[in-house]
Amino acid sequence: PPPNQEALQQRLWRDEMQPRVPALDEALRQGGRVLDVGCGPGLMLLQLAASYPNATFVGVDVVEVGGLETARRLIHERGFDGRIRLRCVPAEQMTYAEAFDGVLITRVFHEIPVDSRAGLFRACYRALKRPGVLLNLDFAYPDTLAEFREPLFWSGVDNQYREMSWGTVHPTWQEQQQMLTAAGF
Repeated sequence: PPPNQEALQQRLWRDEMQPRVPALDEALRQGGRVLDVGCGPGLMLLQLAASYPNATFVGVDVVEVGGLETARRLIHERGFDGRIRLRCVPAEQMTYAEAFDGVLITRVFHEIPVDSRAGLFRACYRALKRPGVLLNLDFAYPDTLAEFREPLFWSGVDNQYREMSWGTVHPTWQEQQQMLTAAGF
């Protein structure tokens, strides 16, 4: 992967995610477990494994070429074979039960098929220990016409415009909140 992508993942964890989840940070320092949903080439997994030498990780994705295939190679090259496991499975079909201190969904939720999203959140809820942390970091998409003018939503609107030819449909915050509540969060 391009070096800037790894630097982005490091900054994303250090500056955006880690400060918001002190309980997960502490669990990882003590040897906790994290599930990375839609892990792609494993860059977040590699970042976390390097930062938390006592923790273990599982990444799931449905993309082999350029995704899990690359992740397996990088995990092996960097010596994390014993601490990072990968599975090719649709996330909504995961069968984990109270196995993880944290579940990460990093900039991929909008790419999950619309009819699979609620099942994904249910599977993530089942996978989390109690208490556990779900981090769903994705593009914010507006719920109202007025929100289209707010800077918080600009990247989500831009991304939706660029990816709509792929069939991507960005969920609004309200839609995500409703799915999370229905899943048990």
